[in-house]
This record gives sequence, C-alpha cells and structure tokens, in this order.
Amino acid sequence: MPQEANSSLVAQLKAWRNGIDFELRWWDEWMQTRGLEWPDLFAERMRADRPFSLDYVRPGTPLDSLKVLDVGAGPITSLGLAIEGRPIDLTACDPLAPFYAALAARHSIEFPLKTEQAFAEDLTSFYALEAYDLVYCRNALDHSFDPIRAIGQMLMVARPAGRVFLEHHANEAENAAYDGFHQWNFDVRDGRFIVWNKTHDIDASALFAPGAQVTATKSDNWVVVCFDKIADAPADKDRLLPQANDRIKELLAAMLASSAEDHLEAISAPRA
Repeated sequence: MPQEANSSLVAQLKAWRNGIDFELRWWDEWMQTRGLEWPDLFAERMRADRPFSLDYVRPGTPLDSLKVLDVGAGPITSLGLAIEGRPIDLTACDPLAPFYAALAARHSIEFPLKTEQAFAEDLTSFYALEAYDLVYCRNALDHSFDPIRAIGQMLMVARPAGRVFLEHHANEAENAAYDGFHQWNFDVRDGRFIVWNKTHDIDASALFAPGAQVTATKSDNWVVVCFDKIADAPADKDRLLPQANDRIKELLAAMLASSAEDHLEAISAPRA
C-alpha cells in the first residue's frame, strides 16, 4: 500500500466499495418487483406531479425560485416534484447513478426525474457554491464513506440563508452489524447530532455550529437533523472547502490503495 495514502480514507473507501453489490442487488429487485412490499410507494414515486412537502423548506424561502438538491437520492428521489401542480427545480444525485440507469433500462422503467452522478463528499466539484435553498438527504449519508465531509459540502452548496435537512434511521450501522454500506451511525444525545462508529465519535452539532443553527431530534428510531445556514458566516468557505488539487491527489491514492490487495491477490493466483 502506498505510504502517501490516507489510511483512514483507504479503510472508508474499501468498506464503501465492498457495499456496492449489496446496494445494487436491492435496487434491482425493487425495480423488478415494482417496489418489493411497497408497491404503492413505487407508484407514488413514478408520479411527475407528486406534491413537494414544504415542511422541509426554511420559512420565508421564496417558492417561485425554489432550488432543491437531493443527495444520495438512489434511482428516484423520495421528494415531491411539484408545488400546486407546478414542477420545481429539483436535482437528484447519487454516486451510483450510472448503475441505476442501467437497471432501469433492464426493467423498462422511465423515472420522472433522472438521477445525476455526484459524490456527497465532493459536491462542490459537481455543483455551484451557494446555489440551493434546500439540500436534502434521506437514508443515504450514513452510507457514505465520509459523512462529516459530506455535510460540510452540503452546507457549501446551500445558499447563505438555506437549509440542509437530513432524515436517517438511528444507528443503522450498529443495527446492520456494519454490513455493506452501513459503516456509520447517526444518533441524537442530549439534543446534539452525533456521528459515530467503532473508531469515531463526533459531535456534529458542535463541529458545524459556526456556520449553521443545528436542530436534532430522534423519534420512532428516526434521526432528523436540520442545519439552518447562517448567512453572516463567510469564513466557513475557507474552513469547509479544501484545495481541490490536494483532495484529488488524496482520493486517487486512497482509491488505488483500497483495491491493492485485490490486485495483488489476482496476480498471485495460478495462471490457467
């Protein structure tokens, strides 16, 4: 393994990469059966006029120019697509978007909104800074290989008075025995949003407090976190947005190192 690779990032990437097949198998069956045991929900997601819930939007946000980014949306966003019958400006993204498109084609499904490929940890490489009124994520950020960095990136693409809204099952990795994409837990302790696993325990409320008002609640095993961005905190740009070239170098080295064992094992196997 190259010495220059970030060992923590390597471990995170390996766990994330190993979970891809599990994730794709689930969505393949979901598409084939048109929703598994939730056919009504599948049918609802196929509606182009599905109402968008204003509960996610920060009060006072102009609705006629509303821009929404759904991060880790899967093959089709869970959000509504229209307000009073009028389509909204909604972008859905997911790192596995090309795979989802291939599965949709396999099962002859045409979703009302196509998901774009983008990585939560590097949203600013795909989308403009301070462009969205709402940046949303449901049951996906705890599957990312670096959720803390992803939250920072979500805040970067949110407008100065915008909102980042998270909805996730509590302690998903612990409940799933750290299988597949389940490598991080989200929890609320004493009203504070905590991101943790076997080696990390991070008070995300305190970490992001300089740039946002953070509200975290836990109910019926759901963790709901709202980051209302503080418009007068421009210093967060320098704090949360690293040098792009350094990040690319770190990711490339870690990505290669994360698959080094597989490649070495392959060349060590007896030749046919």
